[in-house]
Amino acid sequence: MLLRRCRNRTGMDKEKVKGLAERAHEAARLARSGASDLEAASARVRYAVEDARAAGFGVGEDLSVTDRHKAATAAERAARQEQARIRTRSSLETPTVTASPTWRRRPEQPRWTATRARRTAIPTMAATRCGG
Repeated sequence: MLLRRCRNRTGMDKEKVKGLAERAHEAARLARSGASDLEAASARVRYAVEDARAAGFGVGEDLSVTDRHKAATAAERAARQEQARIRTRSSLETPTVTASPTWRRRPEQPRWTATRARRTAIPTMAATRCGG
C-alpha cells in the first residue's frame, strides 16, 4: 500500500514537472524566435542607414534622414525630400513580434516559487516523504 502511494505520488510529480518543462521549452523557443526577428530587423535598419548615407543623406541617431545635397532646382529638391521621407519610413518599419499565448501562465494556475518547484522537480524527494 505504501509503495503504491509512493509510485502514485512520484507519477503525479513527474507529470507536473513534464508540463512545466514543456512550457519552459516553448518559452525558450519563442525567445529564440523573437531574438531572430529582432536581429533581422536590426540588420535591415543598418542596411537602410548604409544605403541612405551612400545616396548622400545624413542619418541621425534617431534615424531621421536629412538631405546633405544642394539641389539645383525646386523639382530636384522635392525629389530628394521624397527620397529622404521614403528612406526614413523604410528604416523605421520593423516587423511586430508577437508571442503565442500558450506559454503564459493562466490566472487560475498557482505561481510557482523556487522552493516548491524544486520540491516537485525531484521525484526521489517525493518518494522519501510518500505520506505527505
